[in-house]
Amino acid sequence: YDLKERMLRVVIQMGGVAVILGMLEGVIISGESKIMMAIMAVVLLIITVSLYISIKYRVYEKAVKVLAFIVIILVFPILFLMNDGVNSGSPIWLALGLLYAFIIFRGKTLALFLTMAVASYATIYMIVYKNPELMVSTNSRHTIYLDSFVSLIIVSFITGVIFQIHMRLFEKEHELNLKQKEELKKSSESKDIFFANMSHEIRT
Repeated sequence: YDLKERMLRVVIQMGGVAVILGMLEGVIISGESKIMMAIMAVVLLIITVSLYISIKYRVYEKAVKVLAFIVIILVFPILFLMNDGVNSGSPIWLALGLLYAFIIFRGKTLALFLTMAVASYATIYMIVYKNPELMVSTNSRHTIYLDSFVSLIIVSFITGVIFQIHMRLFEKEHELNLKQKEELKKSSESKDIFFANMSHEIRT
């Protein structure tokens, strides 16, 4: 696998880890509703299927695009609405969605996903601001602070792990390129010596 494929695999895997940790955090701390847990379970299933398909058929880019659209554009805003909005760790997860877009995409695709994500987030913020009764609010002050803190830690660690793995893969790729250049240089020098010897023998 090349560097890009390995990185995309890491992003998909870490997305699964994020959902699992988010589910555990929701059950233990927030006591989240069955509907919300069902949504997260579906997302986890989608991530698992995407990872399986992407590995089996090596269609990483398509799998990541579908996954990113579902999670970043649809699921995160819905969870924001159903998890007390700004009075929870939900905004931190929205930030993770934008960060994922920057890590995964480039050029026009990145611009498209960022535009959709910002539009989606702005819409959900506006809806909650104008219609606060739509927001599911069951959290105490203690739970709000704890949820926000745990979300911050989870998202920070996931982001850190992704960057660490990305840097490690980049360093390995760089070392491999240097090794290949060195081998090409040695091969070229060997040929030069061979032809020089042949030329000398022909002359003599």
